[in-house]
Amino acid sequence: MLIKKEQRVKKQISSDGFVYEYQDVNKNLGLAVSELNGRVPDEGLMKNKVCCEAYYVMNGSAKVFMNNEIFEINEGDVFHIKPNQEFYVEASNLKLVIPTSPAFYAEQWENVK
Repeated sequence: MLIKKEQRVKKQISSDGFVYEYQDVNKNLGLAVSELNGRVPDEGLMKNKVCCEAYYVMNGSAKVFMNNEIFEINEGDVFHIKPNQEFYVEASNLKLVIPTSPAFYAEQWENVK
């Protein structure tokens, strides 16, 4: 199955952050590309209640704040996020490829204040 760039769905997730979702019929695996600058989310924390995520850094850098730790991610790095982990990101021209398992769906995502 081919999903063309023109078929992706663009969603704004923070004041300067976007995610491009590639819709597929496969419910076991999802894929998105994200472009982030600044803090994501704008305030508080976020968590994915169902999906395992991997952030593959295509370019840019970021700090991921999770579990009272700070993780610095840079081009070529992969950062894994388990379900229900609360975190936020401070990004600098960050572009990510994000595979998820199972496929992402909006109802399982939560912003935590």
